[in-house]
Amino acid sequence: MIKTINNNDGTWMVWNQKTNMVANIVTIREYGYLATNKKRYRVDVNGQTVASMIDHFATAKSVATKKVK
Repeated sequence: MIKTINNNDGTWMVWNQKTNMVANIVTIREYGYLATNKKRYRVDVNGQTVASMIDHFATAKSVATKKVK
């Protein structure tokens, strides 16, 4: 079973209870003159970024779920 846990600090943890693998989803906020107000997401597994600049949370969650299976 795979669980998604909101850490309430702009990060989520996707955890596979069978294999004990964890992926982290991190919110990226852009700042500066040319920045948009859109949130983007990054997926980290074992301390390494496996996907970055993802526009939608559902896509980031899907990537994280596939990595922990």
